[in-house]
Amino acid sequence: MPSSEAYKSNPTGYLTALNISTTAVYISIDIFSEEQAISFRASDKEMIKHGNSKKSEEMVLYPDGTKVYFETLKTPYFDNQGNLLGLIGISRDITERKNKEEEITYLTYHDNLTGVYNRRFFAEKVAQLNDRVYRKAISKEKAKAEILKNAGTQFDPEIAELFVNKVLTD
Repeated sequence: MPSSEAYKSNPTGYLTALNISTTAVYISIDIFSEEQAISFRASDKEMIKHGNSKKSEEMVLYPDGTKVYFETLKTPYFDNQGNLLGLIGISRDITERKNKEEEITYLTYHDNLTGVYNRRFFAEKVAQLNDRVYRKAISKEKAKAEILKNAGTQFDPEIAELFVNKVLTD
């Protein structure tokens, strides 16, 4: 699987990063959409604030429309005196794995020839319906009392009175 290593300098301004594999220097907005660059910047600032490493999976949409999934590990990088120098990150393209996971999930609930929902899908839906908790039936008198008791808090008092008079009267 292709991977990319990067060292990000100037973490407060988040201006540049060095791709160690190609020794290319870039600004994240040149590679990612502005929205994603801002999101990555916020995530990096949070890491720096807490001094923690972070492992994540994220979908990246390139300007040409290509959708790629990455597994990324980032960690703050300090000098011998404990001063923050930047972030070091390693990203691995996991697009093929994520596509296979989606395919497996799809095939779990669909027939592989027709694409129609399969027996497992319906069995799980029936189990969900059977697990629902239903409220026990109560008498008209108790229903009236409960509706009128909650008039003004859960129900509009005028509508509650109208409902009781029209629907729950004999």
